[in-house]
Amino acid sequence: MTSGAGPESSETRAPPAYLDWTVSQWAAIAAALAVIVYIPSLWNGFAYDDLEIIVANENLRSWSSVFDLVASPYWPGPDGAELGLWRPTTSLFLAGLWQVSGGSPPLFHVANVLLHAAVVYLLVRLVGTLFLPAIGGLTGIVFAVHPVHVEAVANGVGIAELITGVLVLGALGIVVRRERLSTVGTLSVVGLGALALGAKEHAVVLPGLILVVDAVQRRLRPGEFLGWIRNRAGVLVGLSAATLLMFWGRIEVLGGIASTRPPLGATMLEDIPRIWTLGEIWWQTLRLVTLPVWLSPDYAPGVIPVLTRWSLRGIAGVSGVLLGLAAALLAARAVRRPVSAAPVASALVLGVSWFVVAVFPSSNVPFLSGVLLAERTLYLPSIGSALVIGALVYFALVNSARLRLGSLLPIGATTLFFVLLTARTVTYIPAWQSQDSIFEHMIASVPESGRVAWVLGDLHLGGGDVDEALTYYRRALRNLGPAYFFLSESGRRLINAGEPTLAEAFLRRAHQERPDRFVALQLLTVSHSARGDWVGVERWGERAVAVNPDDATAWHLLSLSLAEQERWIEAAEARAETVRLDPELWQPRVMLAELRARAGQDSLAIASADSARVRTSDPSVIERLDSLVTAVHAGTPPPQ
Repeated sequence: MTSGAGPESSETRAPPAYLDWTVSQWAAIAAALAVIVYIPSLWNGFAYDDLEIIVANENLRSWSSVFDLVASPYWPGPDGAELGLWRPTTSLFLAGLWQVSGGSPPLFHVANVLLHAAVVYLLVRLVGTLFLPAIGGLTGIVFAVHPVHVEAVANGVGIAELITGVLVLGALGIVVRRERLSTVGTLSVVGLGALALGAKEHAVVLPGLILVVDAVQRRLRPGEFLGWIRNRAGVLVGLSAATLLMFWGRIEVLGGIASTRPPLGATMLEDIPRIWTLGEIWWQTLRLVTLPVWLSPDYAPGVIPVLTRWSLRGIAGVSGVLLGLAAALLAARAVRRPVSAAPVASALVLGVSWFVVAVFPSSNVPFLSGVLLAERTLYLPSIGSALVIGALVYFALVNSARLRLGSLLPIGATTLFFVLLTARTVTYIPAWQSQDSIFEHMIASVPESGRVAWVLGDLHLGGGDVDEALTYYRRALRNLGPAYFFLSESGRRLINAGEPTLAEAFLRRAHQERPDRFVALQLLTVSHSARGDWVGVERWGERAVAVNPDDATAWHLLSLSLAEQERWIEAAEARAETVRLDPELWQPRVMLAELRARAGQDSLAIASADSARVRTSDPSVIERLDSLVTAVHAGTPPPQ
């Protein structure tokens, strides 16, 4: 041994022992950490989109409604189809949770936490199999505690992201085992992919993820692409068939493949080039997956502006995406050695490529999605950024001795980094505890948001300060633009607050924007009814039933308006429509009998009275019907 052997050996000390842990050990640790970090979310209730998709969704209540559940838009109600969401896998999962829990929030949050842990576990095993167990473990830990995942894990409807993550990673776990899959393996991948598409439409990227994983794992070169297609033909054909089936289902349920409603307040993007606004979106996206210090439940216009020219952040966002893609392509060309000989470089290539592929559906590039940006939509794409961070951390830990930094500095820096990520996650979870906590967080974090102005308007309206409420509603209108949903919902709130006259200005503007939509027409009918303007009720009610002939409320108000004008035959015809829509109710049949009696339709009036009598046991109602029949036989006016 030479005299220099001592210093040389001190500089090239072995990597820390924990980097030699097995994939199973790393996976168990990362999954356990995912559970521990999100324990506070178990005390969260239902909030935000939970209130519509879970709480207000009658089809979740019973397995007898399962067909209606699967054959209906994911977002219930009259606006469901326009939101462009159909997720039968997720809907069935939510229905199962409802049956077990009776609608109690804790079980839904337990399911979310366990699914998040499952995603982490599968991620560690996938990355650990592709590269090194330690890279997989560090990637899994980053993903487990990353703050951008709070919305997906701590909010009930985030379960769509989590189910998709489990199914996509499960499919990829099968794919990486061999270049040519058996029939069982192929069917398993296709089945998981089909279920993932039913959980969330973003799973359409699975074939692209299979390509980038195979390209990195097997060092595919451009000339080998056709060979790759032959090897993966079964999977690719099967996934293509599943995608076409999903498209067919979306057309049948929603009337189209993609959403027909642009993001709230971003209608202008249908008519102007999107690239300026996309730059801002991509800037926020890159920030969220790398330095998620500032987080928000809302990224509506005001937070992310709709632009008609370049901004510095927009340029940075576009540049970041293009540079990342270019770096991945250059690195892929430069790395020719097997994965085992260059695990860190290979992991970086896959991480960047994964992110670019997975973020595409929510990027507003192929078509406008329902939101400009939502943190939950970054759940699957952020696997790529977690892989990049995990690989870089591994590189730093392994090379710390070689760089003469000692072992404490990189270990300390890594520990501090994970602690800061975890702390930000834990402090953000309570923001999703309830509707009030979300709004409080939005008001504090994004006061410039148009949605926040809308919330403040609602709060002032609820407190009885109508003038201040209108001030905030007008501010929201400036930021959100004449968005139909905002205008119609503001009108609804004003009606409920006893201000139907003020509501009509919002509702008329909404109808002007979308004359083919029903909600504003129905509410205009209601507002005129509240003011006792029966001619106005007739005018708007006729328009409402022309757009939606199956709305009982509009027919009811239309019948009332015609009766107030003593147009008995027309009023009876409108009332007959309410009977058609609610055939088991006795109330519309009683009113129909009275109207027919006043119209001189004696036999029809008696028949309606008889059909009402068999549907009620209320003595006062039966007495009312007997008096009506007696009056008809006597040829006298029916009792009031």
